[in-house]
Amino acid sequence: MLTREELGRRIARERQRAGLTQEQLASALGLERTAITRIEQGRQGVDTLQLSAIAQAVGRPPVIFFESDEERSLEVILRAPDARREDVRQQLEWLTEFIRDYEFLLDLTSGVQAK
Repeated sequence: MLTREELGRRIARERQRAGLTQEQLASALGLERTAITRIEQGRQGVDTLQLSAIAQAVGRPPVIFFESDEERSLEVILRAPDARREDVRQQLEWLTEFIRDYEFLLDLTSGVQAK
């Protein structure tokens, strides 16, 4: 389960990736900078509208705050300069599907082996 603290860390990371200061993000949201500090520290929650506004301010879809590290690592690979070539993108997409299938088969066989 995603905790308030982890959500805050993810918001801080995406704000920094976007090159925004806490002051700039606060201004975009109509909040005080101290509110952003509390959110990023996990001491203040955010509602769905605020989270959507944060995502828009950092130029990312709201789902980015809920994705696992594994899902984000593929996104970083796809941003690489070579990944703009279609053949590389296709190979990476194939690899992603292969890994998902492999993990699915592992889950299936672990249940069989336990019996």
